Amino acid sequence: MSISTRVNTMKTVADQLQEKISDQSCTVGVLGMGYVGLPLALAFAEAGYRVLGFDIDLAKVEAAIPLTGSGILDHTVNGRMTPPPGNRSPNRPAAPYGIYPCQGEDRWIAISVFTEDEWRSFARALGNPAWTEHSHFTDLTSRLLHQDELDGNVAEWTLDQYEAGYYDSLVADAARNPWRQPTRLHPRTVRGGAYDDPPGALRCAGRIESSLSWKRRDPQIPKSIWWNTDSPFVGFRLVRPAMRPSAEEREDFWSLVLGGIE
Repeated sequence: MSISTRVNTMKTVADQLQEKISDQSCTVGVLGMGYVGLPLALAFAEAGYRVLGFDIDLAKVEAAIPLTGSGILDHTVNGRMTPPPGNRSPNRPAAPYGIYPCQGEDRWIAISVFTEDEWRSFARALGNPAWTEHSHFTDLTSRLLHQDELDGNVAEWTLDQYEAGYYDSLVADAARNPWRQPTRLHPRTVRGGAYDDPPGALRCAGRIESSLSWKRRDPQIPKSIWWNTDSPFVGFRLVRPAMRPSAEEREDFWSLVLGGIE
């Protein structure tokens, strides 16, 4: 193979690698899951890459085995991968079950409700709000089926710029799929009502406007785009398109959605 052929081949491989990095179709391998490798692996995973971590420290493996016995057995016998449980009870059923944010900076509370007696006590501690009597939460089976709803964030942050009279201005085809494209971060439209709203507000047509005051206790400088420290009643619905957009389409979308951030 001539030198020029080798150079051209190297350029081709480099181009292919760059393309895989750009469209996030490559797999990232991280050697060593220590205090450097583990955060690095998490950063790549959060950025959307598939990540494989490698560690040959036997002590780490031995320490983890007692905690993963059922997952190892399920994979060995059935070929299934056990997903992370997140804020869910891994063994005995419970709902609600998790770590929930409180007012203030980095303040949290652990809540686990296993029995109906515990649920009644929990509801009483909340002041017996009406939603605790909803059919989705009347028994443990129902609560397990509606854990995401039970965890509380019913109101959803949307991509629409908030404008009080926007719907009144729509005509013909624009009314079928209305979207008030944003020009700044606030105010955005938040829909659906929250867990502490009256029943009449719990509908998809219910709208409120976002405010910079929702993140006033964010200690970061500059303040986070997404961390709304003072609006625990707001959640996010994550969706994905059926066909993966190109890198250019993704860039255009995020430039539109995040453009003009205050």
